[in-house]
Amino acid sequence: MNSPLSLAYVGVGSNIHPEENVIRALESLEETPGVTLTGISTFYRTAPLFDPKDSTALPNGGLQNFDPDFLNGVLEIRTLRSSDELLALFEGIERAQGRERPGNRYAPRTMDLDLLLFGREKEDEANPIWEEIGPDGFLTHSDIESRPFVAHPLLELAPNLILPPHGMPLRALTASFDTPGGEPKTAFAETLRSRFLPS
Repeated sequence: MNSPLSLAYVGVGSNIHPEENVIRALESLEETPGVTLTGISTFYRTAPLFDPKDSTALPNGGLQNFDPDFLNGVLEIRTLRSSDELLALFEGIERAQGRERPGNRYAPRTMDLDLLLFGREKEDEANPIWEEIGPDGFLTHSDIESRPFVAHPLLELAPNLILPPHGMPLRALTASFDTPGGEPKTAFAETLRSRFLPS
């Protein structure tokens, strides 16, 4: 395959048989022409987000969510495909793994693939030229700035990243979160790297 034209970062999450489904998603990406996995972050076991209206009240006034924990991480890929093609690819992988999209956006899911950043790499540019993603035309997926379990794994893969369009260093953003908000699953991440990354 010729030198890839684009760099993309992809958020990965699952809380239904997550270990098996993350592996299946990476297998699907590995088998896709024009897509090369070049980085896999540490994955974190994180508590699920939930809709307070659908949660159980605790005696202390708090809320309880009985959904299973997620495994969340970030992938780096080089690709010959456009951002629209990647979005269609991710939707197809989710659907093949049984992803359903009920009215509750906090419902458990077999697989969630989010295109976080997409940029054209230029020989004479130090950094990729970040492009708009999807029909809404955003440069940076909102989860980077709102979810520590996305920002911290992304920092692991791109420690010098400057987030478009406002120019915030990713390192400064992650410092505001303190922690990834979950338990690192380093052995799982190492297993993925040894299996899917070029040696």
